[in-house]
Amino acid sequence: MMVGGAGAFIFGGGACPWLVGGLVLAILAYDFYHKPWAGSVFVMGSCRTLLVLSAASAVTGGLDPHADLPVVLRAIALGGYIVGVTLIARHESRPAQAGGWQRVVGYLGLALPVLVTAGILATQQPLASYFQNPQWTHAVALAAMLPVILCVRKALRLMRTPPRQTSDAPSAFCWRGSYL
Repeated sequence: MMVGGAGAFIFGGGACPWLVGGLVLAILAYDFYHKPWAGSVFVMGSCRTLLVLSAASAVTGGLDPHADLPVVLRAIALGGYIVGVTLIARHESRPAQAGGWQRVVGYLGLALPVLVTAGILATQQPLASYFQNPQWTHAVALAAMLPVILCVRKALRLMRTPPRQTSDAPSAFCWRGSYL
């Protein structure tokens, strides 16, 4: 089924064969190693990144890293977010086994979409000209990120409270992911 999907993606959709091939390899690697290997969260993030890049290559007829840099950065941010959510959820379910690096990488992954969006907006227009000739689309984009930031803040705060029978933090993270 995966070969058929990859073929349809490449021949029917016009996606870049290298990206689709990388996606297939990442999916197979995740299927084989997601249980025994702690680093499989990075493979899971790469699956999301490669999926977005493959779809973008199908839509644009190819993917130029320079011309399509915002798409590439957003795809990487999505992969980083997936890694972050997974590491934070893993820390929440097994706090004794989670190391400090997992928390740091998890928090960075959660912040990555906001940081990438702010970086893309900042590079589209020089900072000094914002005050002389503001682009309201940038202000709207920054304002739209506020609920995302507040949701992550609430979820992180829920994770620090003593656990109840069920936790609200994973559902808050999932909600944020669907919001993006």
